[in-house]
Parts: sequence; structure tokens; C-alpha cells
Amino acid sequence: MDKDTIAWGNTCLDAISRTDLLLIDEIGPLELIQGRGLTRALPALENAGYRLAIVTMRPSLMESLKNRLGRLKPSIIVLDKENRDTIPTKLFHTIISHKDKSL
Repeated sequence: MDKDTIAWGNTCLDAISRTDLLLIDEIGPLELIQGRGLTRALPALENAGYRLAIVTMRPSLMESLKNRLGRLKPSIIVLDKENRDTIPTKLFHTIISHKDKSL
């Protein structure tokens, strides 16, 4: 992991005040358990300055992140072999349905 890249990513996350779509790939053990990595991703999600956020994560961390962001009532989409071909269309429709939502 490149320290300069992580620092740049955290600076970008701190700069977000309002955005239509916040996309974070991925919140993992570094962020949730160790307090390292893209540490500003969690505050960016908690501040809710977006219409829609899409976050990738490992299934083993889902409950931990859901508990942390519970007040935001996140929707969970689990990607697996059975649904992986339909997920892009589902995400597209989710994004479109949020385009007129107020911040």
C-alpha cells in the first residue's frame, strides 16, 4: 500500500461536502478494525453529504459497518455467482432512482 496514495485518498474524502454519488471501493479491516487506510471514508459516509453512496466490502465486515451506519438505514446488496450478471442493471436503476433526491 502506497502511503502517498492513501494520504491523497483521505484528502479527497475530506474535501467532499456535497456530491450526487459517493463510491468507495472498499472499506475493509484496515479502516473498520485497525483505524488505518482510507480512514476518512467512514466519516464521509456518516456525514451523508450525498444522494447515494455505493460501498464495497467483505461479507465478514457487513454487520460491523451496518452497525456503524445504522442511522442511515443502508441497503445491502450481496454479490455472488448467482446474481453477478444482474447486479450492474440493479445498480444502474438504483443510481437513476436517486438522481432527483435532495441532499
